[in-house]
Order: sequence, then C-alpha cells, then structure tokens
Amino acid sequence: MAQLRNCPQCGRVFAYIQRNLCPRCLELEEEEFKRVRTFIRENPGATIIETAEGTGVDEQKIFRFLREGRLISQGLQSSASLRCERCGQPVSEGRYCRSCKAELESELKESLSDISARQRASNRDRERMFIMEQKPNKKGNR
Repeated sequence: MAQLRNCPQCGRVFAYIQRNLCPRCLELEEEEFKRVRTFIRENPGATIIETAEGTGVDEQKIFRFLREGRLISQGLQSSASLRCERCGQPVSEGRYCRSCKAELESELKESLSDISARQRASNRDRERMFIMEQKPNKKGNR
C-alpha cells in the first residue's frame, strides 16, 4: 500500500513511490535536469553559477543532481566543490569518494555475511531432532 505524503515543493498530497515529489513536480524537475544537462554539453567548463543563470535552475538543485550522481562535475566547474559526506574529500559525483564507497561496501558485505551466518546457525538449531521422554503407562511399559 502506497503512503500518502505532501510534496515538499508544492504541498499537494500524492502517493509516495520511491521519489519524494508529486508527479507534476517530478516532471518539472526532469525538465530542469534536461536543461542543465544540455547547457553543460553545449558550454563545457561552465560554472554552477553560470549554469544556474543560463538554465534558470537553482544552484542547490544542480548540486543535488551532482550528489545523486545524475551529473558529473568534470564538465561543470564548481566554485564550491562537492565533498564526500564521510571524509570531506572533493568528489566529482555522488555523496562519497571512491575510498569511502569501497570501505562502506566492504563493511556492508561483512555485516550481511555475519547476519547470514547467524541465520544459518539458527536454522541448524531448528532442524535438530529431539527425543521426548514418554511417561510410562500404568503397566510400566513405555
């Protein structure tokens, strides 16, 4: 069952499905993304400020496109560089640098294998057979 939420941009109520925007605002955002992508292709080396002025798209939204990994800053010169949320190193896309991504992936795989091992051990305990002692009947037989 889909959750009902208010769109953070326009306030309309909508059925939440993976993205926290109503269908109308999501469509508008996709149009803005396409304008930014086209502008960057046609103006390599443009700054974020120039891109925002040239497209009419807010600078913060352009930064969000970068953090989401939808844009790569190599074709977009940043006056305020994008930084890894874990260590603070400069990144060209996404939220984490390559080193932190690798560490996080490794930690996640380790945690998942620990959980899996615990589940297997738990399943082995459930699969064991047990012998129940029977009470002797009145004649002394089992």
